[in-house]
Amino acid sequence: DRCACVEDAKCFWKAGSGKTGSCVLGIYGQCPTLDVVLLVTGSKSMSQSFGHHPQGFYALMEVLGDWIVGLPLNGESASVGAASQAGTGKMRVAVVQFSGHPEFYSAATNTWSGPIVDSVAVSPVGVGAAGRLSGMPSELSADINWHENNYLEGGTYIARGLKRAATIFSSSSPVDGRKRVLIIIADGKLEDTGSDKDIMVQARQTLDGLSVQTF
Repeated sequence: DRCACVEDAKCFWKAGSGKTGSCVLGIYGQCPTLDVVLLVTGSKSMSQSFGHHPQGFYALMEVLGDWIVGLPLNGESASVGAASQAGTGKMRVAVVQFSGHPEFYSAATNTWSGPIVDSVAVSPVGVGAAGRLSGMPSELSADINWHENNYLEGGTYIARGLKRAATIFSSSSPVDGRKRVLIIIADGKLEDTGSDKDIMVQARQTLDGLSVQTF
């Protein structure tokens, strides 16, 4: 309740409309209502050690899982979509993994060629938020577990990941004053070329049109 929240030095009581309100961690006390898409690399280089962790991608998933637990999520299921309520001062999150590799592999030369495939991944329907914005910890935890078990381990191709992020915002983030944030977590130089660059430009235009802030 509010009294217990005020007594906890780490917490902040965030007033809502009328007599409503909620208790959030102090570091999130001044945050506006947010829709956040995490665009996470699934590149093969992430399989290297990460600090004291022997495998970088799994370490990243563990960090994101811990981070999500502490967020001021709004409690809405991914099924709510664009009907999400405004003015909550809380958050929804979606998780998208990007990677990919050219379609054709030559064993003789140990090289890949052709169009890029398998370059974006989200949890399937029936698992977690299924690549949609969610304010439910249980859905997002299921998403993180799915990505940990479905590491793409390819190249660093982001074009279709950006396109998916733009689609998530345009289809399910209502225009009601909330902020939209895209967080890109990558570990190396992007490898997109040719038509993929055109996809990146189109996605960037959509994101800019929706006033998405990118970090």
